[in-house]
Amino acid sequence: MFKKSTEPKFVDDGEPAGPNQAGEGQSYCIVRDNPSRSLVYVHIPKNASSWTKHHTPGFLFNYRTQKFYEDIPTQYNIDVSTWSEHLQNVQYVVILREPIDRWVTGLAQYLQGWDPEHPLHINNVDWDMIFNTVMFDSHTQPQCDFIKGIDHSKITWLRCDDTLAKNFGKMMEQFTGTPFNLTTADQDPTNVFNITKKIKPTVTELFTTELQQNIVDRINEKLSSNPDYLNRLRSFYKEDCELFETVNFYQA
Repeated sequence: MFKKSTEPKFVDDGEPAGPNQAGEGQSYCIVRDNPSRSLVYVHIPKNASSWTKHHTPGFLFNYRTQKFYEDIPTQYNIDVSTWSEHLQNVQYVVILREPIDRWVTGLAQYLQGWDPEHPLHINNVDWDMIFNTVMFDSHTQPQCDFIKGIDHSKITWLRCDDTLAKNFGKMMEQFTGTPFNLTTADQDPTNVFNITKKIKPTVTELFTTELQQNIVDRINEKLSSNPDYLNRLRSFYKEDCELFETVNFYQA
């Protein structure tokens, strides 16, 4: 029996994107009353994307095709045919996560919910296969794939850690000119990016926070017990690691 994903879809187009489909430029574009200035939040799965999209008052946009997925309200008076002119001053927002940490939670999400007899159930996993394959879907795809073609000088980099909510809020305030109010839940970093807080605990017996955390723990145990596994990940995500270690993260 195949599992069914409970992850919210970024675009309602069927099953979540696999590694050959992801990184196609899905994002949110925030435009002000003066459309000559815009801010594009670039969606990277497993980097607090559910939380960020909830707090991004923009329009679904593909920054590679330069097209919107929906009509722009007439109040902005934007001629889509000349949208490229508006993007000349565009700024991008990219949230990066420590690559190994992101892979662990991305893999844990992929491994959850399989039937107990399935080879990918956590009790049946062939770990050599896992670390030889590394990438299984968009949640384990390299982060650099999602920002190809973007001028890095136009990117504001945010770090996916316990400072994210504060820094994202301050950045949004500076762009929109309006207060960004954080709730108590927003200020709890586990609600922002910890996968175990995103799994509905009552969906089925196969989808629980306890089981999810167990999968995370099992993956971390394998990484700790076999240095070769960790080396394989670092090699596969070399570009991600170098980017994460060298960019200047925004700090409010």
